[in-house]
Amino acid sequence: MKKLKTKYKRLKENNQYGFSDALSIVIDLLIDDDKESLTHRKTLLNKNLKYIGVGIRSHKTYRLNTTLIFADELIVTN
Repeated sequence: MKKLKTKYKRLKENNQYGFSDALSIVIDLLIDDDKESLTHRKTLLNKNLKYIGVGIRSHKTYRLNTTLIFADELIVTN
């Protein structure tokens, strides 16, 4: 995320463990059962976050880990 921090005004990250299909991942993040603050849900539904990057890789404990990185506006440099 170091490279992205210099390109976008704001970044948010969501992580999900265990599911392999997109629908299950998104539903799990929207339900956000483990977090009282509902951070994952708020990030997914934030209308100001315009860009997303997704990575899925293997995980020793949970089999799979999905990371979603959201960004809002590009930083304009002259």
